[in-house]
Amino acid sequence: MGGFGMHSPWGTDGLLHMLMFRGIPLFQVVVAAVMAGRVWKARGVLGANPLPIIRKRYARGEIDAEELEERQRKLGR
Repeated sequence: MGGFGMHSPWGTDGLLHMLMFRGIPLFQVVVAAVMAGRVWKARGVLGANPLPIIRKRYARGEIDAEELEERQRKLGR
């Protein structure tokens, strides 16, 4: 019989199903991960400067002046 129907002898139906049910979701996960990394980098989450964070914690009263000075000294600032 042959032909290019759902069950062709060349396995095109298997390739199509593999792309639909495995390839496309995998592609979406990769794209989402890349986009999330760019957003985090743009917001300063990755590689953030710790000094403003420490100063905010001091302003909120989470750490005292002694700890603030110690952390600044360790950071070399």
